[in-house]
Amino acid sequence: MLKRHEVEILLKAGHSKAEVARLAGVSLRSVNRIAEEAPVFHVDDAAEREKRRIGRPSIVKIQSIRGTNEQKAG
Repeated sequence: MLKRHEVEILLKAGHSKAEVARLAGVSLRSVNRIAEEAPVFHVDDAAEREKRRIGRPSIVKIQSIRGTNEQKAG
């Protein structure tokens, strides 16, 4: 999330999209995507990842889902 914020700040400062990509170390495509999306108002990675379901689910969560399904079937 902090890279996204960095890109937003650089764009607001008047840098070109190509320059923002170079300075932030992200692709031009990412800069274009971030420029079109709503701005970030808070930085809570854990909540954002859970809300958007980003990343691999935990092993514990997978096993608990499997256990629940097995109990229903049996």
